[in-house]
Amino acid sequence: MNILFVTPRLPYPPLKGDQCIPYYRLKLLSRKHNIVLLTFYQHNKELEYLKELKPFCKEITTTKINRLYSFFNMLIGGIFSKLPFQVLYFRSRSFKKSTQFLVKSRRFDIVHTYMLRMAEYTKDLNKPKVLDLIDLMQLNLKKRISIEEFIRKIFR
Repeated sequence: MNILFVTPRLPYPPLKGDQCIPYYRLKLLSRKHNIVLLTFYQHNKELEYLKELKPFCKEITTTKINRLYSFFNMLIGGIFSKLPFQVLYFRSRSFKKSTQFLVKSRRFDIVHTYMLRMAEYTKDLNKPKVLDLIDLMQLNLKKRISIEEFIRKIFR
């Protein structure tokens, strides 16, 4: 199968849960499937880790996330949008264009989206999809919903 694998940050080094899980999924899936990784990175030095991921990926497309722009998205979006802050933080025109380009120019059998914050990029794609949530996501979402509802009430 040809898999588009979408993550919010480089899955290397596998030191934290949001890196370990996608790293080992990539490693395992790459044994029998072709994978294109689409991911964000924050610092240019992270790009050095691409060599560690290349054995598992046919192709890797990266987009740099600008923290200032992300906080601006949360601030403005938090007032005018119903989207969760974690989704607003990762909002990027460039990443969206990359997603659309890859889907139009490649032939994917399935889209694997790691974490809810990335689902905005893949939810409308006309492909079979997997939304991979971390173990405590439900508890985390309940907590965030109550916090975001409180913050929205302040700004209304």
